[in-house]
Amino acid sequence: PVQTVEIGVQSMDDGVLRMSRRSHLSSDTQTAVRRLKRTPYRIILQMMVGLPGDTDAITFKTANLLAEFDPDGVRIYPTVVLRDSVLANWHAAGEYRPLSLEAAVSRAKSAMAVFRSRNIPVIRLGLQATEELNYGAYLLAGPYHPAFGHLVYAAAFRECALAELAMAGVGFKTEVLIRVHPKDISRLRGERNENLKSFTQRYGLPYLTVKSDPTMDREWLAVNHRPPAWIWGLQTALSDRTPT
Repeated sequence: PVQTVEIGVQSMDDGVLRMSRRSHLSSDTQTAVRRLKRTPYRIILQMMVGLPGDTDAITFKTANLLAEFDPDGVRIYPTVVLRDSVLANWHAAGEYRPLSLEAAVSRAKSAMAVFRSRNIPVIRLGLQATEELNYGAYLLAGPYHPAFGHLVYAAAFRECALAELAMAGVGFKTEVLIRVHPKDISRLRGERNENLKSFTQRYGLPYLTVKSDPTMDREWLAVNHRPPAWIWGLQTALSDRTPT
């Protein structure tokens, strides 16, 4: 009855894997995927951001190498420090410092752009919310957030909207209308409307309207009379300049 096999790749950088005491290397991942490709199983690959030794460039490299495997889906997790773990000992000794929430969201966003640009589904962003994580019973440190995926999407919408506002030449006393699909309204607004606040503060907008437009595609937005823009388009262009 098995239909799907998931592989905890975590990283395609051997240095990161060794520092994290993983029991495999990138070549093992390549072998595993190659063998699975000869079977009817669906292949889901998991990656982590913020492991010991990880960097923005390594995250980008890992995402691109995983995308080349053309998996059926991907999961992206931030690294957090849990009680009674080796990572907890390293953290206590000052040998490991987890990413801030903002940095983890940024790295996950850059990886997400790679997969979205190749039409590879990202079936999870962030750790599954549990009572232990939500109430800190086992969580010592790290970028855990129960709505991590929402933060990643909100960050992508924010950067795309800011770029579109700049290209639209908006300024003080300019009336601005941003249209998005109804299901993307909360992502455009951001947590506690932080995105809208950043738009009005950056450009001094006294009149900003967000409109729910069912004719818009998901993950696209339109500012005033400008043509719709894909939120991952800017991220993909930026990622293309990231050194590997």
